[in-house]
Amino acid sequence: MAHAGKFNLFLEEVFIQSKAPWDGQPLRLLDWQWEKLIRPLYGTLKPDGDRLYNRCYLFCGKKQGKSTLLSGLSLYHVCEQAGAEVLILAGTVEQAGIIFKEACNMVEASPLLRKRLRPRPNINCIEYPARNSVIKILSSTPHNAAGHNPTTVFYDELCSWGSTAREIWDHLQASK
Repeated sequence: MAHAGKFNLFLEEVFIQSKAPWDGQPLRLLDWQWEKLIRPLYGTLKPDGDRLYNRCYLFCGKKQGKSTLLSGLSLYHVCEQAGAEVLILAGTVEQAGIIFKEACNMVEASPLLRKRLRPRPNINCIEYPARNSVIKILSSTPHNAAGHNPTTVFYDELCSWGSTAREIWDHLQASK
């Protein structure tokens, strides 16, 4: 569970929320986010130290902190691994942009992240030049998935993608 605690500490020390009524406050996981998602996903390790689980499906209602959590997770993954390519996909670029905008806000609010990461909203990415890592947002159009070699993928509102979901899923899983 130490790795999950590392993630939680990273969130609380680095990420500042931008949405009322929590704007300006450190990101704190809700109990269900910690118990049902983060602790098992990041804290259950194989004997070699790698994470046991590398896939998670999150279904929750509105106003449960999903976009804020995914923003923090995308930033964590881009900071954690050199050469990371973190993709945020949704049915439309605007939908993916909700998570992306919150991630950009977290970068701007954090002195530590501001020194390291470069939000580039004009081209829908956040770069970490020193580690050659990037976060990108894409729509669920199948040709958008071509040419990517993601280390982490967040699929938002997957149930609304229609017939393109399976094609994109298969393409990106094969590239990992």
